[in-house]
Amino acid sequence: MSMYCLCKRYKNRNVRIRTTNGKIYVGTIVKVDSTHVCIDTSCGRARTSMLGFGFNPIITLALFDLLAIALLF
Repeated sequence: MSMYCLCKRYKNRNVRIRTTNGKIYVGTIVKVDSTHVCIDTSCGRARTSMLGFGFNPIITLALFDLLAIALLF
């Protein structure tokens, strides 16, 4: 199964994603297209900062850079 199909299947679910360079991201898949997956890493944390600038918890990853995706419960 391709990473694209796996990401589409796990959309709006909590996942742990490992990239080919060893980085691990935990969050909820919020968007998938043919080349990228976007995950929300906020996991219920408040989205505030001391300086008044918002913290953007959305991370965009390239599908070709993904090594593994694990579904979290």
